[in-house]
Amino acid sequence: LNAPIDGVISGEPAKVGVPVKAGDNLVEISNPRVNRAVLASLEAERNTALDRVTALKKERDDLTQLRDQLGKRLEIFKQATISNLEREVEILRKRVEVSQAQDLAAQVDLDRRKDLESKGILTQRMVEAARAAGAATGGEVEVSNLTVDQLQQRLNAVRQGIFVFGDGQNDVP
Repeated sequence: LNAPIDGVISGEPAKVGVPVKAGDNLVEISNPRVNRAVLASLEAERNTALDRVTALKKERDDLTQLRDQLGKRLEIFKQATISNLEREVEILRKRVEVSQAQDLAAQVDLDRRKDLESKGILTQRMVEAARAAGAATGGEVEVSNLTVDQLQQRLNAVRQGIFVFGDGQNDVP
């Protein structure tokens, strides 16, 4: 039997023929001349490593908790943004309806003024003013429709968890 270190067997060795399990000590060897400073240094390193493991586990737990909190806040922010965009889309749709009604009224006014101009009651200038008003209301309808489309795209993106850069809203939950 060979030992990896010099020393004296201390304690009672296992009897010959007695079954032992893997990892059981067969004997203990002691050597009072061994430098205990190396052992103390290794134990200090071990304790430092154990403290570091404990600190890292706590940091991991804190980060996991923070991630969960941020996930909840992101979901709240997402739902609030969706609700806000839905209201904006509805408001713009109402504006489109108003603009369409104004466009129709402007077209009727233009037709009426053309008729009155042909009878010599109104001047060409009054007809041109009505034509310009009709063009303006037609432009408002088109702009409102494009804005509704743009907001609808942003709304669809937010529903998928994508916050479009430059949407004028704080995208940090």
